[in-house]
Amino acid sequence: MGLAVAALALGACGTQSKLSNQQSVSSAITNLGAQPKLEVAVSLGLDATQIQQLSTHGGASKMTAAQAQALSQASVFFIVQSGHGENLNSDQFSSDAANRYDFGVKVGSSTPVEIRVIDQSLYARVDASSLAAQLGQSAAATSKLGSQLQQADALVPGLSALAQGSWIKVSTADLKAFSQLAGGLGSSQAGSGSSAGVTGNLSKLSSQIIGALRSNTTYKDQGSSGGQTVYSVTVDVRALVQQVEPLLQQALSSLPSSITGRAAGASSALGKVPAGQTVVFTMYVKDGKATEVDLDLKQFDQTAPFSVPLRLAFSQPTQDVAAPDGATQLDLSKLPSMLSGLAGGASHSGTSSTSG
Repeated sequence: MGLAVAALALGACGTQSKLSNQQSVSSAITNLGAQPKLEVAVSLGLDATQIQQLSTHGGASKMTAAQAQALSQASVFFIVQSGHGENLNSDQFSSDAANRYDFGVKVGSSTPVEIRVIDQSLYARVDASSLAAQLGQSAAATSKLGSQLQQADALVPGLSALAQGSWIKVSTADLKAFSQLAGGLGSSQAGSGSSAGVTGNLSKLSSQIIGALRSNTTYKDQGSSGGQTVYSVTVDVRALVQQVEPLLQQALSSLPSSITGRAAGASSALGKVPAGQTVVFTMYVKDGKATEVDLDLKQFDQTAPFSVPLRLAFSQPTQDVAAPDGATQLDLSKLPSMLSGLAGGASHSGTSSTSG
């Protein structure tokens, strides 16, 4: 879906009316970057009653009223903010180390799960008790997680703060060092092909796929609604697959073996798309900017009892992404020795199992 939305911002050949609609859609997406902050929120456009009804579709157990209500009010959000007030589509933003990011899950007015990246530090918070209450679960449902975090605190001091619904903090430098250490203690068998070569091939493949999306997408002005212009954007999936599949096959031959297994499975699945299969997006535009993109999931399951809109809402946040007060600093100093010990133990075990 991300590539399909990206393709909307690219030009293509066609009639003058088609170009006009296409350019309008392209401009609406491009203009989202002409601001210093952007929030994208993903949610289901269903009420609690519809969610309960949909939960039984296919013979599954009915969702509780509390769960359905929470899901109807839930959204996953992502916020990006430039470090020095520059526009998101500027050259300065792409190299600004002070850029800020915020990712989380909202249920109504509360945010039980949230991660922020600010000034080279990562902040995280999980309010498991609040989330359990909103889902109609008892406090005992979170006790196991709290106990596990308390035990883990012996290895990573500060981690127990998560069990209390408090913010924790760790520097991205520490995370990077830990990631490199964990990777170094893993398999020593590297995939074939250089990193630069892989990056170049993937970049070329991405451009080719976006080009294929561009040439297999049509646009239609559906009029206005609530002061917004409405466009339907239709992707001819079957034609797209026929154009993309050989590109994938060609790209697979130059990728490391560690990647080709999963990619080959994806390529095989693409070949099963039926003839005439399309995907339709509905885009809402106001003041030259996209405000919402809807994808009706019923397109993929015609037996669904009603439309199931998956919504991507775009807005400019009114508040800055800020570092939370009182965050507990995690101490990762014990992890290197622990990982080294685990790696040594695994190596010894492997040697013993192969000895005569």
